[in-house]
Amino acid sequence: MTLRRFLIAFTAVFAGALAIETLSYHAIATIAKDRWAMAPDLSGALLLSAALLVLAWPQRASMTFFVVSSGLSILVGLAGIAFHFASRGVPLASVGSMTTWLGNPPPLAPLEFAVVGVLGLMATSWERGGSLALAGIPTVASACYGLGAILGVVALILAAATALAAATTCVIAALVVGALAYVVEVTRSGRVTRSNGR
Repeated sequence: MTLRRFLIAFTAVFAGALAIETLSYHAIATIAKDRWAMAPDLSGALLLSAALLVLAWPQRASMTFFVVSSGLSILVGLAGIAFHFASRGVPLASVGSMTTWLGNPPPLAPLEFAVVGVLGLMATSWERGGSLALAGIPTVASACYGLGAILGVVALILAAATALAAATTCVIAALVVGALAYVVEVTRSGRVTRSNGR
């Protein structure tokens, strides 16, 4: 297990947690009023799927998909701040007061999407963090990462169809399957390291 793979796995967990949060927070009534409220639901599921796909299949195409998903997450985070402020009707002159940074919707909450996007970009560009493609990743781990990526795509489709509870269930399932893959991978790499040290 390299540090870059760990950062991508962490990005998957972070994106999945954000997807669960927004799928729970952005109610169907909110989405019906403003279709842009769907953007974080879709962005979280997309980045989760892309991260798990890179862990399953660290090739140029999956890396490009992951980089694009990370960039979209950054855009969603930055745009979300503006949307949250606008939905509260906060005048630009009072943005500096403490009370404008609190409330419903929380204006700074979308920054989490920008942070996870930056984390994903950092993981892909940090060459010294080790290789993303490791020899000896167990087939079962790759298969589980792939299944998690598919579940992330299903969550994305369900979120787009505003089936938020089902999308949340798929995100949770993707996280559980991805965690299982990670445990298998770490356990396997620990055995390989010990056997090489002998």
